[in-house]
Amino acid sequence: MIPAGTPEIMAALITALGGIVAATIAAVAAAVIGNQVLGRKRLEARLNLALHDIQFLLEVERQHCSLHRDREEQSYKILMRRHARNNGYRWSGKFTAQPGNTPT
Repeated sequence: MIPAGTPEIMAALITALGGIVAATIAAVAAAVIGNQVLGRKRLEARLNLALHDIQFLLEVERQHCSLHRDREEQSYKILMRRHARNNGYRWSGKFTAQPGNTPT
């Protein structure tokens, strides 16, 4: 019988533990990287949804202004945006498409 403290058994034990540790590190790294990629894709999908919502709201504003213009000879767009600014809202305009272009 081979005693537990022999160099051959210790070497085999160290090799086995090294393999387990290496596999664990690789699995954790893959999970972290996969989670980052998945999180980025979710964020990108939410951004695209928000851009489409902005596009929709701008179209609603355009239609509403057109209705006012037809009925009252003015759109009130500037007045309504001024009221929004006075209520603490700010419009950067950075994330809106030019007329005729649609965000992806």
